[in-house]
This record gives sequence, C-alpha cells and structure tokens, in this order.
Amino acid sequence: MTTPKVARTERARGFTVVEILIIVIVLAILSGVVIPQFTSASRQSGDATLKDCLRYLRAQIQAYKSQHHDVAPGYPTDDATQNPDATTFVAQMTQYTDDGGQVSGSPSGACRFGPYLNDMPANPISSQNGILVVNGATLPAPDRSQPYGWMYCPQTQQIVANLSGCDQNGLPFTSY
Repeated sequence: MTTPKVARTERARGFTVVEILIIVIVLAILSGVVIPQFTSASRQSGDATLKDCLRYLRAQIQAYKSQHHDVAPGYPTDDATQNPDATTFVAQMTQYTDDGGQVSGSPSGACRFGPYLNDMPANPISSQNGILVVNGATLPAPDRSQPYGWMYCPQTQQIVANLSGCDQNGLPFTSY
C-alpha cells in the first residue's frame, strides 16, 4: 500500500529585522576597531617616510659641501658672502656642478659633481616640494599655508620639514 504524500509547503525565509540589526551592529563594532588601526599605520608610514627623506636630504647636502670646498649648496657660485636662494639650491642639487658651484645640465670635465638629487622631493606629509632657503642662522616657524615643504639654512646646513605640530609619539616634526 502506498502512503499518501503530504504536500509540504516551504515558506521562503528571509532575514528578520532583528537579525539585520545584529549584523549591522557587529559590522559597526568591527569597523570601529579596524579602521583606526589602518589610519594609525598610514600616519606611522608618513612619519617614517618623512624621517627617511630628511636623512637623505641631509646626506646629499653634506656630499655637496664636501665636494665644494666646505661650502653648502644654495650660495650662488659657492660664494658664502652672497645671499643663498632656493633656485640656486635646487639647481646645485639636481644638476651637475663644477667645483665652484656653477651648474650644467650635462656632465663635463669641469662639471663632474652631482647631481645629488633627481628632483626636489615632496614633503610626504604636506605634498609640497618647494624649499625656503634662509639667509642667516635661524629658521622661521613652520607655516603650512606657505607653498614649500622644506626649510633650509645653508649657514648651518639645517633642513627641516615645514610642518608644525607633532608626530604620533609627541615628537615635533621640526626636531626630526
């Protein structure tokens, strides 16, 4: 004998409002934990890149100085009695130079030094690649409203980022 088949009706089951609320709350909690970690890692990366960039710039400034009779880049014709300027600094660092600081776009017997930089790097935090070159021994206070990412004093060979404030550890950017 055969048993009669009972027709089963299956109801299509979706998520209830309570289940959706639980999922939304779990996702909100996870994003509250994960997103700040990514932000922190990004900030640490920018700080580390800034330190590396400054280290490289300082090394290249010293290399120039050692090859140019102890005169730092920025002085026209390596004459430390003249006022230093940004245009001269960038040219001396990114082109070939002779031992008197004259620049050339190509190497020659006389212009055998450099280039020390491919181009002036951008400040990794502010994205500004300009440089303020000061005459005298004191750098001004950082001012992010200005169109330069770096401040440089040829007299002391001090170069700093044009950034006010501190990094994640409370260390002022100007002390890097």
